Amino acid sequence: KPRTDTDPDYYDIDYNSWFSSNPQAIIPDDLYDKGFRSYCSTCNNQWWNFIFYDGQDTGRPSIPQDVMIDVSKVTDAESLVNAILTQSAPHLNHTQKASSDTPGVFRLYDPRPDDAIPSICDGIVSRAKKSEKNLYEKRKVIQDTEKSNSYITIHIPQTTLSHIFYSIAEPGTIKDYPVTTKDGRSSLLGVRGERGLVDLGIEYLLDAETEIGAQMQRIEVSNSNITTKRENAQSSESTIRDADMAKSMVNYTKHNILSQASQSMLAQSNQNAGNVLELIG
Repeated sequence: KPRTDTDPDYYDIDYNSWFSSNPQAIIPDDLYDKGFRSYCSTCNNQWWNFIFYDGQDTGRPSIPQDVMIDVSKVTDAESLVNAILTQSAPHLNHTQKASSDTPGVFRLYDPRPDDAIPSICDGIVSRAKKSEKNLYEKRKVIQDTEKSNSYITIHIPQTTLSHIFYSIAEPGTIKDYPVTTKDGRSSLLGVRGERGLVDLGIEYLLDAETEIGAQMQRIEVSNSNITTKRENAQSSESTIRDADMAKSMVNYTKHNILSQASQSMLAQSNQNAGNVLELIG
């Protein structure tokens, strides 16, 4: 399934479809020596062979990448997926995990929440970057004015369960710390004064809340600055318009004076011409 920023990718193997399309298959015999190969999302030289076999030690040579899955007791798609999950778990590492949200469907995913890789964590974690404050954050740029160099970078803390967990413990997922076991409870709740994963998770949320508060304060200050800039711009525009109006009035008065002077000179010229005619007559 292709990955998007809001919907991480993963790879599903739907054995329900295979069993439905092969009703004549003899189970588990027809599964022997079948299987699949998976690769790390970032390193092509890291891969695993999932090989189905009958549970008999045949002396078959193997390599470290071979994950042998005993399917001798498999009867349907759900039992096959359960066998793969149970027997493959010890062989997988921090770059690849397996799960099954739907019976009969086997899912592989990369649990590392990093913006440099196709980060996958139970279909939750998206491309978020771990900041110096030990928070996974997304960054958004807000252009607050028409100037290209005037902008705000907003850091948005990610607070899903997967982001919180992977900020304080790795490799693995929260499912690797069940409360049904003593070690799981000790890791979650802490022992002998040491903080557990729950305490560290609460600390993560407090840091995220602090970060959000700081961002809100910065946005409010920026908004006040923008309002002040707009008011100053309007005031400057008004002053310029007043100056333009004053200049126009000066030009109008000047032209009015010149017009009156011209009319006065013309009238005086006509009067002088009349006096000359009277003298001649």
